[in-house]
Amino acid sequence: MPVTTDLKTLTIANGATTSDTFVGNLMAAYALQMPAAMTGASIGFSVSADGTTFGTLRYVSDESTGATSPVIIVFTASMAVPLPDALTAWKAWRIVSASAEGAARTFTVIGKAP
Repeated sequence: MPVTTDLKTLTIANGATTSDTFVGNLMAAYALQMPAAMTGASIGFSVSADGTTFGTLRYVSDESTGATSPVIIVFTASMAVPLPDALTAWKAWRIVSASAEGAARTFTVIGKAP
């Protein structure tokens, strides 16, 4: 079965910080195209194992203490960035802006699907 590129969009509503939910099903997401304008200067991710309960995607920032930090992407407008590999472990995820957006912002998720 051939693998094809698949595109999905996620939107952060005007005045909000969190996008609608990405559920890939058979699509493996691997990159994100940022919108032409953003109020926030960085994004993070909220993840869910069941598609209902979400928490902040974090990584171990200090192995000696087990301290964790949120996964954050700092970007410029219209930039395309690879998505963190850790997102593939989750059933669903959302984009979280560092600031409430001044207008609706639409992101394009680029993936591969069978």
